[in-house]
Amino acid sequence: PAQGGSERVLTGMEGVWLAWAPDSKSVGLIDRTTPEEPLAVHLVSIRDGSRRRITNPPAGNWGDISCAFSPDGKSLAVLRYSIKGNGDVYVMNADGTDPRRLTHDETWITGVDWTPDSREIIYGGLRSPGSGLWRIQPGRSLGGSPVLIPGTAGRSLSPSVSRTPDGAAFRVAYQVDPFTAHVWKWDVGTGAPVRLTTSTRTDESPAISPDGRGIVFMSTRSGAQELWMCDSSGLNPVQLTFTKSILTEEAHWSPDGRLLAFVSRSGGAQPILVLDPHGGSPRRITAGSFDEGYPSWSADGRWIYFRSNQSGTPQVWKTAADGRGKPLQMTKGGAVEGIESPDGKVLYFVRGPDELGLWSVPVDGGEERKIPALATVRMGYWGVAAQGIVFIDVGRKEGAGVHQVKMFHFDKGEVSSLGEISSRDRLFEGFSVTRDGRTVLWNQVESQASDLMLIDNFR
Repeated sequence: PAQGGSERVLTGMEGVWLAWAPDSKSVGLIDRTTPEEPLAVHLVSIRDGSRRRITNPPAGNWGDISCAFSPDGKSLAVLRYSIKGNGDVYVMNADGTDPRRLTHDETWITGVDWTPDSREIIYGGLRSPGSGLWRIQPGRSLGGSPVLIPGTAGRSLSPSVSRTPDGAAFRVAYQVDPFTAHVWKWDVGTGAPVRLTTSTRTDESPAISPDGRGIVFMSTRSGAQELWMCDSSGLNPVQLTFTKSILTEEAHWSPDGRLLAFVSRSGGAQPILVLDPHGGSPRRITAGSFDEGYPSWSADGRWIYFRSNQSGTPQVWKTAADGRGKPLQMTKGGAVEGIESPDGKVLYFVRGPDELGLWSVPVDGGEERKIPALATVRMGYWGVAAQGIVFIDVGRKEGAGVHQVKMFHFDKGEVSSLGEISSRDRLFEGFSVTRDGRTVLWNQVESQASDLMLIDNFR
């Protein structure tokens, strides 16, 4: 009870956001019944805890991670993600029917709410030319562009709008959550990990060259997400791309160390590009307006593997490194990140952002198999070396203070520990390993604080 009293358990849920229904008799929450299902909005009765699912995101998607009912009770706004990092605002009837896509940014969106008159949606998200709180009118045509709310530029999240009887001026509370992340490096089994990058902005998505001499990473130090390169000690950083895109990252070196494959957002598309880090302009490898990412090279350098939703669900595809010919679909049961074995015979892949375990499929076609010994591998925390698969065993314990670096040995079919890395800070997706398996890199959040902000007399 809001006026005091005893707590009672209503239900369990996998998501983190809640939304009251306008009649206050039920609450919308984020959950799924099996690990293979996408996250969806479930409506739960406050009286008895009974529930029913009211949204149905496409199979293979990460799903619906947040929602908000309009004050008039007619509509539901939902944040729907194909995979982590690629989300948009959808609006539908309050019962989940007739979903319509409202934005086309395919980016990080965090939190959504309605204005008291049910005419506008306010959400926090990253879009060109920057991040902040945005307002958009669903309208009849679902047209129009989001408008940045003045004074909210930056990492502004989770807006919550007050309710007023007449729908006049109101208040908006939201969270400001700046953070600084850097790339860390460890020479396996020797000494302690060291921080490689030193900017006051975010540095992430590291990729170490096959010979271990060069490191490419994404940085926002220029004001936009661009690729940078430094030497193995983190010195002499040089900017490689000047796309001014809202997203340029996920670089991966070719086997000979001469080229980089990466992704960059261009309008509604997120294609795979190739770049000579020592000079030249990026060259687009994939065509179309699909959601693509996590490029990696075949062992012989002739192919580039990448995630794409061009078949309707996220799968791993491959295309010729010179951009000629049609892409070939490699997986069927869902995949978001794949890397070929050193002998070029097997493709290793992860099913989804929240599904633990590593799978394999022959590059010439065949059955997709889950590798029992690698049941705790997670997307963004693994790589392939000459002798085996190296990974940080984070499982679902991203906040743990100590993490094991492990290797699955191809010759033995067994996993062994290479050592421990200690961190008081949170790790997040982004991992690279040298061909000899002796050096690993990862992302680490080092400064994270939160404040609550209030906009008064909002109109």
